[in-house]
Amino acid sequence: MKKHFLFVALAAFFSFNLFAQDEPLPSAPDLAPAVPDKDVANVLALYCNHYTENNLHFIVQGWGGIETWQELDIEGTKVMSCQDMKWEILTNEAQPSYDVSEYDKLHFDVWVPQASRITLTVESKVGKKGGVAFSLNAGWNTIDAERAWWPIDAGEYDWKDLEYIIFEQFQTLDEEPQSLENTPFAFTNIYFWKTPAPQNIPSEAPADPTMAEDHVMALFSSAYPNRTFNFAPTSWGSQWLDVSYSGGQHIWYCDAFAWDGFTNWDADHYDLTEYDMMHADVYVTVDSRLKFTFEALSAGDGGSGWKNGASVELKANEWNAIDLDLLNAPYDSYDFTDLRYLILEGFGKAEGGSAEGTPLAIANVYFWNSMNQGVENIDADKVATKHIVNGQLVIEKNGKRYNAIGTQF
Repeated sequence: MKKHFLFVALAAFFSFNLFAQDEPLPSAPDLAPAVPDKDVANVLALYCNHYTENNLHFIVQGWGGIETWQELDIEGTKVMSCQDMKWEILTNEAQPSYDVSEYDKLHFDVWVPQASRITLTVESKVGKKGGVAFSLNAGWNTIDAERAWWPIDAGEYDWKDLEYIIFEQFQTLDEEPQSLENTPFAFTNIYFWKTPAPQNIPSEAPADPTMAEDHVMALFSSAYPNRTFNFAPTSWGSQWLDVSYSGGQHIWYCDAFAWDGFTNWDADHYDLTEYDMMHADVYVTVDSRLKFTFEALSAGDGGSGWKNGASVELKANEWNAIDLDLLNAPYDSYDFTDLRYLILEGFGKAEGGSAEGTPLAIANVYFWNSMNQGVENIDADKVATKHIVNGQLVIEKNGKRYNAIGTQF
């Protein structure tokens, strides 16, 4: 009885698996992808019925030898589908080429019946051409690709004469990929789009620093091009724009700040032991507080692993000039021999609660030496004392008070 039962069970198992292997792949999608939600003012559509304005009306040309292209209406979305994908070109021959240079991203939705890979190639009127391969899961794949991902023949391409969008090299995901020609394929919602212009960029840059260059080492500051480590945002927690002004100043601006780190990956750490102050210019749109945390190279990489920081108060809608005294707690427990990151975190409203999601701009982050800034004999007689008052350095000497550049109050 037991042997008979085992035989029946094995027979059923193999019959099920043989049936599953022979089950045909889906021939077309039965559901639509999500409806695009980008503002039409920021979109230039190639094939997408959800954008009737700013639409170039690209169509399948049939040059790939595919006989079965058909346009489906699935839940209100127009979808181009075929049973025997090989390769295909889309264009609109009513105009020789199209200027897409103001858009920085390309969106497309692609449906496949099995995990696979497709290359999307763009080609200009003068034959400049480049493709990017995308790995796909079975079903709909929604892709928002950076325009900068496309390597274009003959160097830089200005994207002012785009002529063709090409789907090609439809393959398996194997190490030695096999062609998937004659396999079902569908696409929709192909459009270029651009990130909306931020609304709260400061109208003016912060005041130019006046510190003597030989007493400064900047993490980033356009004022000290020869004395900077060229730190930049890591974009771990926020997305940034590098904003420039007519006077040549540069700032980093984030429209919806949460937190982020700054570093330069060209070296594993930076030595700033000779400086006792750090300056930063910060702009916010709500009265808030922000924590400046310094992180050293990790112990596992041969560093000290030190990490700590303190919060400062910020006023809304103005540039806040911040000077941190590195000889006071919590920074005085670190010698700044192996700095790896500056981290901005703990972004909260002054009255309480989180300020995350509101704009923040930062500029002129530099270390400097307060003992060499023009206050008479300050480092000779050692009687000067330093205080931070509302985020500003105040130096007291012989009953007089000076600001960070030696001007008496």
